[in-house]
Amino acid sequence: MFAELAKLQPFQDGNKRTALIAANAANGSLETGDYLILPTLDLDRAEFIIDLMQYYVSDDAGRDSQLLNQMIKLVPDKQARFHEFNQPVTPEQDQTAGIRNVKLQFRDPD
Repeated sequence: MFAELAKLQPFQDGNKRTALIAANAANGSLETGDYLILPTLDLDRAEFIIDLMQYYVSDDAGRDSQLLNQMIKLVPDKQARFHEFNQPVTPEQDQTAGIRNVKLQFRDPD
């Protein structure tokens, strides 16, 4: 579901984020907390994004299936997702001094 929604490209920005939220909602992850997340390791994430970009432009069902299988292999398993969700955010990761994941235009200017 994630890959198909992302492939539709219905928005100017935020297609992967929106597709990820929709896929988690449809999968019941919002209730269970067992969220689908994109790969967290840099090389896996890069390979995943390359596969996804190829999936976007593919018009061959066989190739789509191959790319989807490659992406699924790169998605973190349940244990890895649990580990990632339980890692503290370090000051180096949080450049916004406690205000995380808020676009600049929505931050308090003070």
